[in-house]
Amino acid sequence: MKTVFISGNFSILHPGHIRLFKLARNLGDELIVGVNSDETVISPITVPISMRLDSVNSIQMVDKTIVINNDLEKVLLDLKPEIVLKGREHEYLENIEQEIVAKYGGRLVFGSGDFVMSSKEFFSSIDLHSQGFESAGKAFIARHEINLSTIEEILEKSKSIRVVVIGDLIIDEYIDCESVGLSQEDPSVIFRPFKSKRYVGGAGIVSMHASSIGADTTYIGVAGADAEMQLAKSQLEDAGVAVHLLTDKSRHTILKQRFKSSGKTQFRLNRFDDATITRDTRKEILKTVESSLKGADVLIFSDFNYGLLDSEIVANIINLARIAGVFIAADCQISSQIANYLKYQGVDLVTPTEHEVRVTLRNNHDGLAAIANTFQESLKSKYLLLTLGADGVLLQERIEHEHGNFMSDILPALNPNPKDVAGAGDSFLVLATLALAVGASINEAAYLASIGANVQVSRVGNIAITAAEIRTDLYK
Repeated sequence: MKTVFISGNFSILHPGHIRLFKLARNLGDELIVGVNSDETVISPITVPISMRLDSVNSIQMVDKTIVINNDLEKVLLDLKPEIVLKGREHEYLENIEQEIVAKYGGRLVFGSGDFVMSSKEFFSSIDLHSQGFESAGKAFIARHEINLSTIEEILEKSKSIRVVVIGDLIIDEYIDCESVGLSQEDPSVIFRPFKSKRYVGGAGIVSMHASSIGADTTYIGVAGADAEMQLAKSQLEDAGVAVHLLTDKSRHTILKQRFKSSGKTQFRLNRFDDATITRDTRKEILKTVESSLKGADVLIFSDFNYGLLDSEIVANIINLARIAGVFIAADCQISSQIANYLKYQGVDLVTPTEHEVRVTLRNNHDGLAAIANTFQESLKSKYLLLTLGADGVLLQERIEHEHGNFMSDILPALNPNPKDVAGAGDSFLVLATLALAVGASINEAAYLASIGANVQVSRVGNIAITAAEIRTDLYK
């Protein structure tokens, strides 16, 4: 029987650890995990050994755990595992295990597992009797002594914030269709549309979320001279947003159409222009931003990379925001478009997905914690909320500590069965930003934002979230 050994602190279990355990089981027949004792842990996070052992033992792939008390060499020589596995980020560092395994003919292997993993795989690895979806939020609240009344106070304080949102305006259209059969001319399914609904999306819905929660909100964007622009302007104004839409007759307002049948999206059609905005439009944007930032508290970049927010204009806007002394948050979405998250260096908060972090760093190999640290170091941001989809969010704050520069944790997703994930990131961005702007801790901000995302994914369509909806969900 081939034994694989992994060791670490395991203060907070996250999907990166599960990927490593999964890789270990693929390499051998038995997985033994060494957990560093309280006396040997070098980390800004303090979690007692008993709790850390319980967490690791709850992973179904783990066969045995051992406490390490500055005796790693003795542990390895006693166990003589055929493979000692470490994260790929350790490959080019000094590894004391190398000499130890060489004494008995073992191997030191580096790898971090496949980062493409669903929430079902993550939670199927855990003993759900002790740690399931329903208790995920409660465990986080208990660990950080979060009071729900405090979260409600943070939500109420958010109404005093003045927000400026800048970014790409998008119209999202949902088109319900019925299948009428297969084409006789080619191997394709024929659909007949019977109902459609249009919503303001992109940076537009970000500003509507902020306004709907109660914040005094201004939106700045660029659109085409078309019906979609008129629709957006009308809905934004109805939502109480102060709108500054610069019209560019050479562009179309971005339109994203989702063709759905039986509740499932069959295909999507995007109409967009992603050319950089003109010099004249750029000057007008900067003038409008500078004017809007007077008296503001928060600036939110909602960047979908359709030509409005290139590196030059972002740098200019960040400089204006710094002069105005406002809190700066940025979300830079990377899908099929080429994008550069690093243009947001020095902002206070970033909310990327794991995919966006890995694309930015060009790194598909290192573990989750390693890429989070590298990404935040690269951007020099104070707060990182790395969203993991159905697996929740990794929250990380830059600190000054003798044992590390970051304080990290994981908040599992509060809704494992979303109806529609569109807009979850937008509501999460707004609520986290508002919470941090009024003085909430990163743990409180992440929890409030996750409640908002939970409300958002429980319905179809990117609809502005309200404070009343959040309060209702908060006390469920």
